[in-house]
Amino acid sequence: MAKKNKRLGSAPSSDSQMSKKERTEELMDKVRQKKEAPVMADERVKAKVEEYDKLIADAEAKLFEDEKALKEKYELLELELEDKKKELSDSEARIAKKQQELSDVEKAIKAERETARKEEIAKIRMDEQAIREAERQELFAVWEAEKSKQQKELEKYVKEKRKKIDAELEKAHSTRIEAEEQKLSKIHEADESIERKMEELTAEYEKKTRELAKLKAEYAEKLVEIEEERAEIEELKQYMAERRKRYEQGSEAKVLELQGQVKYYESVVKAHMERIRELSEKSAKMESYMLDDNGRTSIARLNELEQQLADAKKKNDELANMPSAEEIERLRAKALELESIRIALDDERQKREQAEAKMGAYAMGMRELENARASAAALESMNNQLQMRLEHISKQYKSTQESKFRVLLDIDKAVQAKGIFKATGFGKTLVELVEYIRNYGAYKKGLYYSEDTIRVFLASLAASEPASRLLILQGLSGTGKSSLPELVAEALGVEHRLVSVQPSWRDNRELLGYDNDFTNRFKETEFTKFLYEATATENQNKMYLIVLDEMNLARIEYYFADFLSVLEKANQDWIIPLVSGYRENDDAEKPKYLNYDNEAANICVTKNIWFVGTANNDDSTSLITDKVYDRAQVLDMDERAEAFKGKRVAKISMDMPEIMMLFAEAKAGDNLLTDSDMQNIETIDEYLRELDITFGNRIEKQMKDFVPVYVACGGTKEDAIDYLLTHKILRKLDERYEPYLVAKLEELEMALNDTYGEGKFKQSIDKIQKLKTKIAG
Repeated sequence: MAKKNKRLGSAPSSDSQMSKKERTEELMDKVRQKKEAPVMADERVKAKVEEYDKLIADAEAKLFEDEKALKEKYELLELELEDKKKELSDSEARIAKKQQELSDVEKAIKAERETARKEEIAKIRMDEQAIREAERQELFAVWEAEKSKQQKELEKYVKEKRKKIDAELEKAHSTRIEAEEQKLSKIHEADESIERKMEELTAEYEKKTRELAKLKAEYAEKLVEIEEERAEIEELKQYMAERRKRYEQGSEAKVLELQGQVKYYESVVKAHMERIRELSEKSAKMESYMLDDNGRTSIARLNELEQQLADAKKKNDELANMPSAEEIERLRAKALELESIRIALDDERQKREQAEAKMGAYAMGMRELENARASAAALESMNNQLQMRLEHISKQYKSTQESKFRVLLDIDKAVQAKGIFKATGFGKTLVELVEYIRNYGAYKKGLYYSEDTIRVFLASLAASEPASRLLILQGLSGTGKSSLPELVAEALGVEHRLVSVQPSWRDNRELLGYDNDFTNRFKETEFTKFLYEATATENQNKMYLIVLDEMNLARIEYYFADFLSVLEKANQDWIIPLVSGYRENDDAEKPKYLNYDNEAANICVTKNIWFVGTANNDDSTSLITDKVYDRAQVLDMDERAEAFKGKRVAKISMDMPEIMMLFAEAKAGDNLLTDSDMQNIETIDEYLRELDITFGNRIEKQMKDFVPVYVACGGTKEDAIDYLLTHKILRKLDERYEPYLVAKLEELEMALNDTYGEGKFKQSIDKIQKLKTKIAG
């Protein structure tokens, strides 16, 4: 027992030399000792312990006497050792000199290694830059290949004019640079002036709003007071009328006194009415300040919104009046009837030709000839009518034969016109990137986030690559969940789109769109259009964030099931079917970036796309299941960060190669999880299994990517593991109330303190305390 207690009291670093079984036994012994503490309060046990203490004291007295005898013996030996020490001191001096020389050599070697390391890092970065440039050149080559036909026709002309144009361009370029610099300086000055003016106007607007609210409150209070005083005056008038009747024969002095009171209250009423008029004028004046830029009041804007709502309802009614399935069947029947009429028309044409042949051969009489002409004219008129109907039906049929994906074809043209995305670059570390995003949000947007929130967001993006690529931001309403991805996208110059999830969503048709059989067109949603744009070859070096706002208003497994399934497969298998049985003979009518395997039109999910979902935890939302949580990274936002004065920063833009290079450098650095770290995690996992939860292979894999990027962003390993344990593992106990969990949670808390040190895992221990309180009721 003493041996085990000694091991438990040792530093955590020495635990790495023990086996997993020994460390588990030590922790269990310590837990057992803490559980046995109440037993020591028993009187019989205490008496037995005192008896053992007395025996120990006697043994210590005897030991003291033995030590005294040994001390005398050792004094003689110490005298002999003094001589030896003198000899050793000379040797130590010589050794110290040698050690100093070795230290100098080691410092020189360390400096050389550090220089070599820096040169190696510089070389790696140059290689990365060369790879990025090669990828960019490859993308340019793909784009240029598509334009080769047009470029060949222009090459001859370009060669003849290039010399003249180069000279003119060089001169124009220098002039343009000077003009642009002057323009930028003026723009910066104008921006600063506009921002100052906006802040002044905002402050004045808020001040006027507060004054208006205060005046309205005073106005309402005065109205109440006046109504009360009016009621009192009416009561007083009634009372005076009764008194006047009662005391008509009374003293003249009393009547004069009452008349004076009446005049006084009438003057009070007059003063209050004047005050009401002044307040009304101030209220009207303050309301004029509430006009918008077009001079409209809030009531006018409200009426306009109501009119827009009525128009939207009218359009919905018009959509409801589209042809039904029965009307479509009738149209098809009409088409069949038209075909039969065309056959009859051909028969009539043959008859007419036969009649004309007979007229020529037999020289029919004038009457028969006139009848034949009349019949021919009638047939010709019918033919014209049928031809017009045929042309109309042909136009309708042609319209149905156009491409199903007309909107996606338009996106192809827009992407081709825009060209390949080029970023300015950041060129700094992840720690500096966290600080840049915080300052950008505070200075430019008035949005305040803690360093840890930004750190977890970036580490979550790295941990979801190349896995599920799904990040869930959950917590209380108003904590900035929807604003965070918007801020990151704007700060980094990447693409961002917000898609509002509706409670009625039951399948992926609501998210992706559907094939309309009546129009033979595919009805794309905003989600599908943005997702398709991200898959374009020209946009592969641009990062895309697709935000599913309030994603748990509907069951995520219903409308997002296809994505949850495919995002765990290999990257080349990330395809989602849009239309099955799709055929298109004209390649020009096929969207360029869809996948057409298995005779279907499929949309791809490329590696430059992340899905970010926001979730509120209240009664109006659906429960997010463990299946979704295990496949996603989770960022809890339960409170707003305190406001701070952000530094002014220059706007930048980053491309995918630079972002992925920062993540890769973090994952390949010194911040990786070591064997000792994994042993500690396995030890904690033993206690988690007692609670019927565990890290599992999927979460351990995510942890190996999350932790090094979190540390590279300025955090620590312990804080990163603590965050994942709290928000990915202990979260699974939120809906459990078994009483036995309290004791198991106490054991887990002691194991965390013994393994990592007291107070290291603050979030996990705080979560454990809340769980114990919840279970205890």
